[in-house]
Amino acid sequence: MAAPSPVAPFTTATAVRKVTGNSWSATLVQDYCVGAVPNGGYVGSILHQVVSQHFSAQGQRQDIISAQLQYLNRTQVGEATIVIEDVKRGRATSTIHATLLQPGPSSAAEQQRKCILAYFVCAAPSPNGLTLATGWTLHPPPPPVDLDRVAAGLDPNWSSTAGRVQTSHLAAVGFVRHVESVLESFYRREPARKGLDDVWLRLTTGERFTNATLPLVADAKPYVVERWRPSPAEDGAEEEEAGPFPSKEAFWYPTLVMNLDIKKLLPPEGVEWLFLRTEARMIDQGRLDLQVYILDQHGDLIALASHINLIVSAARNLGTKGGKGRL
Repeated sequence: MAAPSPVAPFTTATAVRKVTGNSWSATLVQDYCVGAVPNGGYVGSILHQVVSQHFSAQGQRQDIISAQLQYLNRTQVGEATIVIEDVKRGRATSTIHATLLQPGPSSAAEQQRKCILAYFVCAAPSPNGLTLATGWTLHPPPPPVDLDRVAAGLDPNWSSTAGRVQTSHLAAVGFVRHVESVLESFYRREPARKGLDDVWLRLTTGERFTNATLPLVADAKPYVVERWRPSPAEDGAEEEEAGPFPSKEAFWYPTLVMNLDIKKLLPPEGVEWLFLRTEARMIDQGRLDLQVYILDQHGDLIALASHINLIVSAARNLGTKGGKGRL
């Protein structure tokens, strides 16, 4: 187990409170931000908590198997309101619509704007449903892993520093990926290729991954572009290594849309480790697709996700240079 860190525990950071029959509140915290903006997957986990508790409060057992989230406006640290609607309630499946609202840029404090719209598909357990082995595997396959050796820094294939993206260019503009402190990350020492990243994760808070953490995990590493970042010039060198963009250019990768397909529920007690693969098939005109695969330590597929992300200046996140923080 990872040594507990000073960041807010996941269960605290995603705590929700029922206000009325279909309205809930939550507090978005700084520890789960990228720059000034709460991580989209983290906010998705808050919505997951609301929908799960909505079912529990009514004594109905249905599990979330799919989520489609659209990020309309950036969120911010502080109070948020979540309004849910039972679009369809069935004995086998249900569809729930969730809207996350926060105060807008207007000076009128009571004016709320829609930040995230989401649909959650829930299903009743079906242990006797047809199950077949398809033979699917990750390609290219990740190298073998010994998680005890990984945690001790002794595994020849995985390292906490092997794939860490450069951060010196971010510090210069005051851009901090706070959410990185929530996850202890062990990267593949020899990446398969640019555009594909493999990493083993565990929570630094000492907690275990549960189904509610899956949106956070799915949106944790949208950094495939960083594989193209040129190395900065050495002291005394006139030019840096050639690349598609300057080494000091700071990017933010906001998610516009995330679709999460939960293939296998995690056990109620959770798991310590999850494997994450992120892959981009096309990066073009400041936009990238992100395909995400989440597996457990036994190699079982837990979830799939697909994203549409923008590639924009970090200044847009921080609200500087006239950007006013808008997407």
